[in-house]
Amino acid sequence: MPSHTSNVKVQLANAETGAFVSPLSEDMAVVVAKRQMADPIKVDKVEYLTEVSSHHEYREKPLPAWAVTFSKPDKCTVYVSAELGTFQAIRHDQWRVFDFLWMLHTMDYAGRDNFGNVLLKAFSIFGLLTILSGFVLYYMSSPSVRKVKKRVQKV
Repeated sequence: MPSHTSNVKVQLANAETGAFVSPLSEDMAVVVAKRQMADPIKVDKVEYLTEVSSHHEYREKPLPAWAVTFSKPDKCTVYVSAELGTFQAIRHDQWRVFDFLWMLHTMDYAGRDNFGNVLLKAFSIFGLLTILSGFVLYYMSSPSVRKVKKRVQKV
């Protein structure tokens, strides 16, 4: 079970005093996000995420989180956990293309990470049947197999 759905409660604390502090504010989330960028150009938008679907690019990560989107490079979005106060993920256009192709490769159009789905198993079985039928057709139509059969019949 993913850690963000467990019953564990996390709270930030001041390292010097030990006093509990509130979750990251929008301004602090932007500071954490900018630290992950080599050359952050401009913040386009900042969103506070409390829930995401299985199709969202920030799936199976701790919530709530801040999504800080930069204009360059490649519509880069940095995700920062509000309660942990840490960088969680970075997503950009190249990653989004990869994620789409990965979804097609695994044939998991819902969550993108299930290798044991029915569609993938069906295509695997179909592929094996295709290979086996190729061996059978080769055996039935091969000239060398016919020559061997003729020799056996003459004996």
